[in-house]
Amino acid sequence: MTYQPLSLEHLDGLVDVHYRITTGNNLLPLMGRSAVRAFYRWWAGNPKVVAVVACCGETVVGHALGPLSPANYRQELNRAIWKDLMIGAIRVSFVHPIRLARLVTARKAMLRSMMRSVLRLHPGPVPPSLEAEVAYSTLLSIGVDPSFQGKSVARDLLAKFVAEMGRRGAKELRLTVRATNTRAIAFYNQTGWTFFDEANGGLRFRRVIGDAGDSNALNRTETGICN
Repeated sequence: MTYQPLSLEHLDGLVDVHYRITTGNNLLPLMGRSAVRAFYRWWAGNPKVVAVVACCGETVVGHALGPLSPANYRQELNRAIWKDLMIGAIRVSFVHPIRLARLVTARKAMLRSMMRSVLRLHPGPVPPSLEAEVAYSTLLSIGVDPSFQGKSVARDLLAKFVAEMGRRGAKELRLTVRATNTRAIAFYNQTGWTFFDEANGGLRFRRVIGDAGDSNALNRTETGICN
């Protein structure tokens, strides 16, 4: 098993994994493979983020990604992929109109935020109220192909992600997980994260980054995991 920075050559495999691990209550995969690919393409090689993939040979089996600073990254992401999302929305409105309507109703706040980001021509400076927010980085998403779960891939992938964040200068990480996702909550409790707040039906965790050491360097091969 190798852990590498996300690159364009990983996109097709990562899209396949995305569809295998996402649930039905998720808007992005409903938009089609092009929209999902556009989402991950924005993270590949982006100097403002950390994006790590786990590979078994040439096969992508997992990912972990997040911005170095949470300020304005959603605006930049939404402006970069909005065309793919609109094309996907038009397609799915004909194929799955009822399902799309239900998801739009459930995700109104997210869609309003996305449209504000798209319509804003320039991100502008970080507002003074967000200055404190820049002091931490974020784990936005982590996922492992179901056929590779239970083999410590998620734990090792998270360790590589944290180490790379530390190497890039991050001092603290935060994440939000649904309060109903007991499996993920147990995972974060076991891997050094500390609960500190609740927000919008989610639980917020933080983790201070110490000296991760060379043992968690990217591109290092781990043995005995692909079996």
